[in-house]
Amino acid sequence: MGTDYDLHLENFDLAEMLSWLGSIAIIAGFFWIQVQVDQLGKGWAHTILFLLSMVAEVYLLWLWNSRDI
Repeated sequence: MGTDYDLHLENFDLAEMLSWLGSIAIIAGFFWIQVQVDQLGKGWAHTILFLLSMVAEVYLLWLWNSRDI
């Protein structure tokens, strides 16, 4: 097999890949939500929902990237 160092690198690469995939999934999910909100029409409700989705997206990305790998 490999040394402890090689196994550590393989685990780090997997963790880094999962971190990137999670971030991409969050962005893609909120993109879909924001497209749905945009189709609702215009007005104050549209603006509030859009801003809330942006705040939630930034918060989730921050939370996802601040966890220990």
